[in-house]
Amino acid sequence: MSKKLVIFMMLAMLIIGGGVLVKPNSASAASTTTGFTQYHDAIGTYIHHTLFTSDSGSNVNISVVQGNRVSPGYGKCNGCRVNIKVELQRRVSGTFKTIATYQSTVTATKPLHHTFTNVKPGTMRAKVTSNADGYTKVAVSTHWTR
Repeated sequence: MSKKLVIFMMLAMLIIGGGVLVKPNSASAASTTTGFTQYHDAIGTYIHHTLFTSDSGSNVNISVVQGNRVSPGYGKCNGCRVNIKVELQRRVSGTFKTIATYQSTVTATKPLHHTFTNVKPGTMRAKVTSNADGYTKVAVSTHWTR
């Protein structure tokens, strides 16, 4: 099964049914899924987001999808905008160093999709910093070796 099809199926599961996502335990996975919540002061609730990573040849694909509100309330938050900064990081001498960044805004109808190209081999991870109404959240994917 192609990686694009797997990502599409995971996104469809999340969008259609709220999906249950499990963070992989393997440090050598070619793709990862990481869930995190972001507080949104304008509506007084937390919103679930999911960070997807996948490795494709010399490229690393990153997606951040805004999910449902988790507390209080439930359902999509149409109009909730979250600023996202994605850092692609490589382990160098035991420490993760940022090698590339990308910034965008995520909404319920506009996920973030970005491909980092010509990425050299190494132990990698993605770091996401999200900001909504002055509230900042940092989430880090499981690392993988490419």
